[in-house]
Amino acid sequence: GGSQFRALLPRLRDMHDEGVTLAALSELCELLAMATEESVALGGLCVEEYAPALVALLRRPQNANLLLLASRAICHLVDLIPPATGPLVALGAASTLCERLLSSEYIDLAEEVLQALQRLSVDHGPAVLRAGGMLAALQFVDFYTTGAQRVAVSTAAALCASVTIQTAHLTAEAAPTLCRLTASVDGKVLEHAVSGCSRLVTLFSNALLAGRAAGASREQTEAAVDADALLRSLASNGMVLNLVRLLGARAPPTSRAAAAVRAASLPFVSDVTYSRVVGTLASAAHASPALNLEMHQLGIAAILRQVLAPVTLLPAAAAEEQAEHGAGVDGVHGAGDGAAPAPAAAEAGAAGALLAAPSTLTSEQQSYLLDLIGHLLPTPPLPPPPRALLRPSLPGRAALAGAARTPPEFFWTLVEEGEAVAEPKAERKAERKAEPKAGRSRAKKGAKGG
Repeated sequence: GGSQFRALLPRLRDMHDEGVTLAALSELCELLAMATEESVALGGLCVEEYAPALVALLRRPQNANLLLLASRAICHLVDLIPPATGPLVALGAASTLCERLLSSEYIDLAEEVLQALQRLSVDHGPAVLRAGGMLAALQFVDFYTTGAQRVAVSTAAALCASVTIQTAHLTAEAAPTLCRLTASVDGKVLEHAVSGCSRLVTLFSNALLAGRAAGASREQTEAAVDADALLRSLASNGMVLNLVRLLGARAPPTSRAAAAVRAASLPFVSDVTYSRVVGTLASAAHASPALNLEMHQLGIAAILRQVLAPVTLLPAAAAEEQAEHGAGVDGVHGAGDGAAPAPAAAEAGAAGALLAAPSTLTSEQQSYLLDLIGHLLPTPPLPPPPRALLRPSLPGRAALAGAARTPPEFFWTLVEEGEAVAEPKAERKAERKAEPKAGRSRAKKGAKGG
């Protein structure tokens, strides 16, 4: 009838009899689950009236059944009327749901509350983030069912899109869990975790580069210091290690990089996620020398070689069989399948043969990988300055217009032949210390006598 929802509202507001309230909530959930936009309008449901009633139910003294049904009603209401998130958030539903998530003793209840929080985070990410939504979503993620884990990590990843340098501290407690989940054995969880980390790395890297740029303001410089610390924090929680290992997901099956992926029981990585992994590493390597060094220490160069130049060494017996039958071995195709033999096959000798595997990389991924390699390469040294920039009257001192760009451990000197060379400061200081003091004093006296 036209007054279904109007009749339920007074029972929801009953503060004396919880039985009446529970029955009204249960009936409301059933009506909303079967309702359509037209039936809601005809039934007299007013969001401005129901939102305060539902938020008040969330704040009642702990009653698991009451909280579970109120959270479920919010989910149904938002699914049916998406703009309802506005009044709910304005009334403080986000902070109340976060509090309930962090203090819940029942996993099924926490999962229902999590669903409601996820609905609010779609259109009101900043408000949910400020309410502590990221920590609330990931605090007990290991205890959830697989479906709830996916909801929790997708909620956290969506909140990462709302993070700014000013609000980055709100991610500090949840970031370690998000980084750890980039090695999850569930494909969806891993995908969402990589997405969230990618958004954070992009934000921090851009802030770091902006603070280092010429003409950066004081605020940008201070933000760069914070961004550098935040990037290092992500790396310290295993993010770089996990992402570097994920690069091997596109290496030949018989390569060491692919074996490392299998050893970690990592799931299949989609093209979108793989591109995101490469882009995240490229941003981090470009912005942070410390993370760049860590990637090299983790053997990223060898993994990239295996991904971009997929060549596999076959044992001698397998190589002979491959030559006779032309069949693929472990997914690596030989000349019998129409592939050209590798140039280095003759060098393999009795040990076997080198065969190229077909590339599984898209053109976009190849571009991202080359960009990553460009950031991993060391900055080329600056060429010697023109002679016009050197002042012969000061043979032992730097006199460069661009002295700020000169590596600090070197300075330019002018030698007798008139050529500019770089001489380490440390060597000059060592020579001066090694010279006897008496010899220097006699030289000074001789100069005065002359």
